[in-house]
Amino acid sequence: MSSNRNLVIIVGLLAVIALVLAGVIGFFMFFRSPAPSPPPVEADNSWEQIQSAGKIVVGTSADYPPFTSFTDDFQLEGFDIALMNQIAQRLGVQPEYQNFAFDGLSNALLLDQIDVAIAAISVTPDRAALLGFSNVYLVTEDAFLTTDQAGLSISQAQDLAGRRVGVQAGSVHNQWAQTHLLDTGIIPTSNLLIYQEATAAVADLQAGRLDVVIMDLPPAEVAVQAGGLAIAGRGLNTQPLAIALPKGDVSLKAEIDRVLGELQSEGKVAELARQYLDLEPGEISPTPTATAEAGETVPTPTSVPCLDGLGFVEHLNLDDQAMSSPPVMQPGQPFIKSWRVRNNGTCTWNTDYQLVFAQGNTPAARMGGQPVAVTRQVAPGETYDIDINLIAPLQPGLYQGFWQMTNSQDVGFGARLPVGISVPASATATPAPTQTPSPGINFTVDRTNIRQGECVVFSWQTENVREVYFYAQGQRWQDYPEVGQGSRRECPNVNTTYELRVVKQDGSVTIRQITIFVEPVVGAPVIDRFTVDPEPQITVGQCVTIRWNVRGEVNTVRLTSNNSSLWNGAPAQGSQQDCPPGQGTIEYGIEANGPGGTSRQQRTIRVVAAATATPAPTPEPDAPVIYAFDVSPNQVEVGGCVNISWRTGGGTSRVQISRDGNITLDNAPIEGSVQDCNLVAAGTVIFRIDATNSAGQAIFQEDTVSVSEAPPDNPLSGTAWILQDGVPGTSVTITFGADGTVNGSSGCNSYSAQYVVTGQNLAIIAPVGTNAFCSEPDGIMDQEAQFLRSLPTAGSYEINRNGAELSIFDTSGTLMMTFSRM
Repeated sequence: MSSNRNLVIIVGLLAVIALVLAGVIGFFMFFRSPAPSPPPVEADNSWEQIQSAGKIVVGTSADYPPFTSFTDDFQLEGFDIALMNQIAQRLGVQPEYQNFAFDGLSNALLLDQIDVAIAAISVTPDRAALLGFSNVYLVTEDAFLTTDQAGLSISQAQDLAGRRVGVQAGSVHNQWAQTHLLDTGIIPTSNLLIYQEATAAVADLQAGRLDVVIMDLPPAEVAVQAGGLAIAGRGLNTQPLAIALPKGDVSLKAEIDRVLGELQSEGKVAELARQYLDLEPGEISPTPTATAEAGETVPTPTSVPCLDGLGFVEHLNLDDQAMSSPPVMQPGQPFIKSWRVRNNGTCTWNTDYQLVFAQGNTPAARMGGQPVAVTRQVAPGETYDIDINLIAPLQPGLYQGFWQMTNSQDVGFGARLPVGISVPASATATPAPTQTPSPGINFTVDRTNIRQGECVVFSWQTENVREVYFYAQGQRWQDYPEVGQGSRRECPNVNTTYELRVVKQDGSVTIRQITIFVEPVVGAPVIDRFTVDPEPQITVGQCVTIRWNVRGEVNTVRLTSNNSSLWNGAPAQGSQQDCPPGQGTIEYGIEANGPGGTSRQQRTIRVVAAATATPAPTPEPDAPVIYAFDVSPNQVEVGGCVNISWRTGGGTSRVQISRDGNITLDNAPIEGSVQDCNLVAAGTVIFRIDATNSAGQAIFQEDTVSVSEAPPDNPLSGTAWILQDGVPGTSVTITFGADGTVNGSSGCNSYSAQYVVTGQNLAIIAPVGTNAFCSEPDGIMDQEAQFLRSLPTAGSYEINRNGAELSIFDTSGTLMMTFSRM
């Protein structure tokens, strides 16, 4: 022990001596050659620069409602946007928003592309090591509410596997469930039930329709106090949200914190939380007065070799003018969108970088586009032109999509690139031929034009027939047998053609068609999905799974079975099993009410006796199912239109419609009908539907259409002419019919013949005329004979520019006759 102590003393003395010597040497060095002073710290003028510019450039990621998203008219909205607008107003500057990939917001700040970033950004140690943050403006904390008898403990998302989970529409919990439960496959889409009001979800939890409700902690605690419920977990989605800015921008941070403090003390932040997040003041967790800066407890950021960045330079074509004047594209029209961008990061792009779809105002806004790889190295500071092949959606409307660059680790970065188009309503589809009346078949409907949400009643009467089937076009007719006389109520939500297929006693088949035209109701709830699986027939003892999804402004949703309520106050999105007790026909329906009106849909299921013992209830079908796919007519001319109709079910979560391998409608509705008028070349066109579930299982069906060349235009059709310079007192005429006949007066007699026009070529067969003889005027019969002999020698024709004169030439091109238009 003493030797160790002596060693410590010796080491200490040596250290003291070293310090003294260092001080002496430093003293002499100071006076002999003064060391250069450290470089001056650059003064922070971040707030001064923004004041001078009169604007603050705000980066956001507009795909995270209710914090940041686009409205239907392509304007930014949400809690964060409203808060930033108030901050900018109090700072006396204009906010200028730029839409970035969320993962690229940090780099955008480090590369000075933006002044601040706001996009529900949580303050974490890793982020605080690289960036500065304002004071926290909102803290959200979740709770997982169950019944007090459930015995559940939830500490991670995986604990919710197999559970039926309820959330409030548009809430942060809705977004969390989408990202952590659905996108990861922990629960199927049918197990996430989305309610307009959290109280309705709690009521269904108490009624046994749900296993868990995810909601804010304060109202969950209130619900527990009422009895029968328990909190099974909390804190999986706690987020202290703040505005990110460059770490050295101290003066800007001070100004933002000052304004945030004012807004919080005046209750403005609470007002915005109530408006956008549906949080009452008592439900908002207290926010810290200041955001902790990175200190000794913050891990030192690992050095990165470079920063990825992308700046938008210009549209090279099809500039939508911020959706104020989007280019018009016909339904199904292929086109190429091109942008010029700049690599304003410090990393060199290579062929591992690619442009991918990020977001759109509707699922169809992807417009069939696929990821596009960078084709060469792009150095920092260099511009690069990038093209992407797209196809206009088949359904009319306004479409805006955003594409973003990703690096070799598939991490998005940089400004998002917009593409917007307007798709007009397609031309009228090629009409079906007029139906020939058939004795013994009477097929009617009470009306053919309805508003969305209304229903019609079909009726039929047949005599002396073997079989009758009633179905919507595209469905398997074999699955829908009917009796010879009957009626059926239908509530189509899109234009739909229904068919009555009648098999007569001799085996011949007659098909009668009636099309119901549906006028959309603006503002009414939209039923994106209503399916009943399996369909159209089950056996006694089997159960069906009803799935639905309603969007828009919704007040109430009601499920029915043969007009009796199955579920009043159902969520806007959900699923439910039903087990019919016996044989018969069950008409399942959904009714969605909102301030803009009512929408309805229905499905009919037949319950028949089991051939053997009663089977166990059918488990929920998760595989995708295609119940119907039809493209009609199956023969059209170039430029004609076809109608595509489909209906899917089961576990289908994504539907794609393609034409000859090119996606024309991505993320299509579960059921729908569209027209395609982009048949521009003769040949066989293959239409295909792909239905995929959340697990990646996929099935498809195909249908073909034969496209023929349209008959050439015939400018002579329907015209009439009189011969110039004929014998005075005579009238020689020629009239070309649309049916290929030509006739007129040859001076004395009338005549007729057949003709064919191909481009500028004209062929007339030998005419047939009457046999009268005219003695005067002189030369009339000679003129007639020469005229009738000349017609079969015609080889071409020409109509002058003003359309008043017709010249007919022989096969050698020699002018034979000239006519004036009658």
